[in-house]
Amino acid sequence: MPEDIFNRVISFITGDNEAASDKDLLLKQLVKDVSQNKYAKFYRAKQGEMDIAAAQYFFNLYKIIYPLQLFLRDPARDAKIKQISLEAFLDKKMMDVIKRLSPDGIAERKRSAGENLSKLLQDDLAALAAGFDSPKIATADRCYNLIMAMKQLVTFDFCSFLTKFDPEIVEGDSLTQPKFAPVEANILTGELALFSSVIPYSEEEDDWKTVFEIIKYCKGGVDVIPLT
Repeated sequence: MPEDIFNRVISFITGDNEAASDKDLLLKQLVKDVSQNKYAKFYRAKQGEMDIAAAQYFFNLYKIIYPLQLFLRDPARDAKIKQISLEAFLDKKMMDVIKRLSPDGIAERKRSAGENLSKLLQDDLAALAAGFDSPKIATADRCYNLIMAMKQLVTFDFCSFLTKFDPEIVEGDSLTQPKFAPVEANILTGELALFSSVIPYSEEEDDWKTVFEIIKYCKGGVDVIPLT
């Protein structure tokens, strides 16, 4: 897969404590593997440099996800995203139960239920436990964890990374075309390793659809970034 080759290129650049002879063998294999791959233009093996094509790739990615980066930087949104990630997997009946068990719902029922309040709350808690079973919990957790993984990616410091190729890069400026220059790969090893570690992964396309639906809902029904 292209992603596998991309990670191997990063692994080679960052070192990973490879012996010199092993690196020579790895380099030869990588050159062979990526020669016909879209990532081949990113790294100049003989010069030990990251090409400007790599900078342009990261810059294009940065332009796309910057609005999402700003959106997810707001710590107040974390609680709302977590709540919506849970509610997305509940039907109306279960949402009504949750509403009745909220502080406002309990306070309202105190005024009318009297001595029956304890029994009513027990019944609602039992209904909640029965309705929100383990598969739903697992699905909600997977969705929320994927959102948090995506947050790690979009909050990666792209601007700091790109200033290595062009010191005049301005954060959030997607209109000015940078003047990139090749950079010695060893200067970027830490950031490349970090970037590789925050790439989210899910085989299920529907997982991503749900993620962006939740983000859109939290934005008031407006897409934070274009999905096409």
